[in-house]
Amino acid sequence: MENAEGKRCGRCGQQRPLSAFGARQAAKDGLQHWCRDCFAVWAAEKRPRKTAIAPAVPEGHKWCRRCGEIKLAEEFASDLSSRPDRRQVHCRACQAAEYRRRQMAAGKVVRPTDVPEGHKFCRGCQRVLPLSSWARRARSTDGYAFRCRECISAHGRETALIAKYGLTSAEVEAMREAQGGVCAICRTAPAVHVDHDHETGKVRGMLCFSCNAALGHFRDDPAVLRRAARYLEALAAQDPPEPSTSHRDEVAWEVVLTRRTAAADPAFLERLVPAGGPSLLEQLFAARLAEHGGGPAS
Repeated sequence: MENAEGKRCGRCGQQRPLSAFGARQAAKDGLQHWCRDCFAVWAAEKRPRKTAIAPAVPEGHKWCRRCGEIKLAEEFASDLSSRPDRRQVHCRACQAAEYRRRQMAAGKVVRPTDVPEGHKFCRGCQRVLPLSSWARRARSTDGYAFRCRECISAHGRETALIAKYGLTSAEVEAMREAQGGVCAICRTAPAVHVDHDHETGKVRGMLCFSCNAALGHFRDDPAVLRRAARYLEALAAQDPPEPSTSHRDEVAWEVVLTRRTAAADPAFLERLVPAGGPSLLEQLFAARLAEHGGGPAS
């Protein structure tokens, strides 16, 4: 309630002159709802740090209202407000601690304070890693990327999967597990490639490298694949081809048998090859020369 003499305080209920109220632009009359004395009592109870009286400090120093310590003026961030010293009320350490508290309360990742020299904190995997695990970035303050190499690679793979197949890495892993971790065609090799229709873009399953490449060579044509299967089945039904009976192969097989026998009986080689005669290797070399018409044997 307001009249010509003053205003009634909403806390103590007393009729006070207008000069006893502080300014407040949002109010209709431009004054606070409580008088200055009531505000002072309330602030002393609820905000003891802000109402505390600053102690005497030496020149070039400043008193922090949050931690209550007297520190050098350089430990306070600059403030372009109307403060006489143009410095923040709280020191840098208290400002950083308050910022970390608010970020953590908002559920954001906060960099730890105990990062050793030569290391950096990754906001992706939230690990402290050596600088060798980071890529260079000239525009950064420290000259390194914001995330480690592993996180950048994982993000690149995730982006590529979504752009090419419309799948996330979790969906690809679920599809691999549904196949038992093996290729959907050969059922032996691990499934490492996402197979999709090149015309429609529809994902068909997970294949190994060989089977995925084979489908590409056969142009994803079932008719060609069936003809290839019939071709292999027809060959398997025929008698196997006769082994080669060239003189070179005969000599080579004799060398193998002779070495196996000589391993069990060292005197066998001396009885087989007469003194001064050509050795078995020399006989094999001569046989290869004869098959090549006197040309190079290898």
